[in-house]
Amino acid sequence: MGCQSSAGPSRARATIGGSNTQLLGAAHTSNIASLSAAVDRNPYDAHALNTRGSAFAEAGQFARAIEDFSAALRINPSYHQALANRALVYAQRRDARRAIADYDRAIAIDRSYHRAFVGRGMVKLDAGRSDAALADFTRAIELASNNPAPHYQRAIIYQRMGRHIDAINDLDVVVNLQPEQSVPYVQRGRSRVAIGDNPGALADFTLATELDSKNPTAWTLRAMAAEGQGKTKEAARAYRRALRLSPSSGAARDGVERLTTRST
Repeated sequence: MGCQSSAGPSRARATIGGSNTQLLGAAHTSNIASLSAAVDRNPYDAHALNTRGSAFAEAGQFARAIEDFSAALRINPSYHQALANRALVYAQRRDARRAIADYDRAIAIDRSYHRAFVGRGMVKLDAGRSDAALADFTRAIELASNNPAPHYQRAIIYQRMGRHIDAINDLDVVVNLQPEQSVPYVQRGRSRVAIGDNPGALADFTLATELDSKNPTAWTLRAMAAEGQGKTKEAARAYRRALRLSPSSGAARDGVERLTTRST
């Protein structure tokens, strides 16, 4: 999970739907020495402290990151980016109470700060508060409809609720925004299976394997979808690929054995 530094460009995390995929990237951790020099020159520069805190967080030095974000907030209590950054570190440390408190403060300062709604939604979701998380993701979408993270997370909640059409609608947005990611295709395929759209599901699982050829789950789901449509040769190939990638996969092994027996 990345933190936000107002100095750097936005940088999406590698996996859609991570704990907070859309916070801005920190300065590279190799720059910590130069960032420290900047803080030493002006220890009352909240921006410099926030930037170094982001770098510490990226390096996994969470205690030092919290110190810097807290120092920045003592200088500028309305620094909502530093609040969201500290909240994210608290979330990484599984301190949901402090994370939500900081996200609440950031939102109170800037009601249009959609990244704080995404972050707070993730913490609530991790705590099992799906309805509250759903409200936060929906608000984040209202504020920034081109952010794939809340669309993806809301889709996952919709799937758990059995609202697969709504999930597909959100996942359509995600794949349009980030078509190079395989995970949303897998999830959309699952929802298409649930509503009986097996050809659409097979198309999604196929795209997922093309984008990430080392994903055994995508290969297994592709095999199941192909088998369900009577495409046994394609299914057998996909099951074998899944089994090579994950030799312990019972579903892939059963599929290989089933289709091998059927062909003899």
